[in-house]
Amino acid sequence: MEQANNSAATAPRITVAWWNSSLAPRGISRESSPLREAAAVVVVHLVVEKKVDFIALGEMSESDLAYMRESLSMPGWVWESGICSVGKAVYDICYAYNSAVFVFAGLEEITDTSAGRTLRVAQQVNLVELYSGTAIVVLASHWPSRRNLSEHHPCRDLLGVRLRDAARAVKLSDNSKPHLILLGDYNDEPFSASLSEQLMASRDKNHVRKVGHLFYNPFWSYLGERADNESAPLGSYYWKQGAITRWLTLDQIIFSSNFISGENWLLCEKGSRLVDIPELTNLVKGSGSEFDHVPVYATIEKVE
Repeated sequence: MEQANNSAATAPRITVAWWNSSLAPRGISRESSPLREAAAVVVVHLVVEKKVDFIALGEMSESDLAYMRESLSMPGWVWESGICSVGKAVYDICYAYNSAVFVFAGLEEITDTSAGRTLRVAQQVNLVELYSGTAIVVLASHWPSRRNLSEHHPCRDLLGVRLRDAARAVKLSDNSKPHLILLGDYNDEPFSASLSEQLMASRDKNHVRKVGHLFYNPFWSYLGERADNESAPLGSYYWKQGAITRWLTLDQIIFSSNFISGENWLLCEKGSRLVDIPELTNLVKGSGSEFDHVPVYATIEKVE
């Protein structure tokens, strides 16, 4: 396997990524060597080509995580498992980060049971970046699919409300205004009420800059076809049975307002992207493949 490495913490840019790997739906591994090998290639691409410093991977099992640890040569990188069961809910996310860039300061599950079922709201990953000592809190989510929780089910709104509550709790617990990054597979698009209304994740950067309680969601820009590359992904998830639209933007990275106002760190203007790896995109669109998501990533830069 190709060696993956990254620059040291002196670099004034940090890149984070999310990918629903499809290796272990509902936390149950497919135990497929070809799938694992293909997924490992994607991880290496993120680190080598996209210069990613932190990766959250969804639909993982402990055996899939062990494969990544053992098969990838990633000097200085640390893998952390967030895979666990809470009630009937299964958290299937694991994390990898460059230890020259981040200190890992703990992880906790955020769930809700007020609707008579256990909802996986997010996992809170506490990080400290080593360049300036800024606390960065990642709230990583993998919400239920619409087959298990329909598009208009009230629990989808509840997930957005509880995610916002979790973000607010982080802000209230830390007077230093921690920088919040929300990422994951929400199984909702940016315009869905759970994200746009309940979480209050806006596409209007100028308004977010003025109104500090809003979040900014740069993935609104991936809701239409781009003429510059017709073969590139038109969303993060490909629904092969889609009668009207097949590409959906279900995987997103969302930012607290201090990343927009430039308090210590600033979201790069063109730093939020779908990852177009032609081999993966072809698998996602292919009829016989288990892969159905492409990765997303975003870059922040230090304000000097």
